[in-house]
Amino acid sequence: MMLKTAAARLRSSRRWKLANPGTAIQAKLFPGKVSLGYGHLDKVVAAYSQSLASHLDIAKIEDEIHSLQFVTTPKQTPC
Repeated sequence: MMLKTAAARLRSSRRWKLANPGTAIQAKLFPGKVSLGYGHLDKVVAAYSQSLASHLDIAKIEDEIHSLQFVTTPKQTPC
């Protein structure tokens, strides 16, 4: 799920931690607990997951897009 990954990356971003120091400290003290402050984002992720569960054709298309996005090309080293 790309959306869940994006939400997790946003919660752990340096900018978010600087903007919400109290919540960042709570996240450090209680690592199993999801950081507060992004409840609306979690609601969007949950609603999207339910939507995909009821529309399997869209979920299949999303999986195809996801597989195409992460095609890696070898890096060329300078001579």
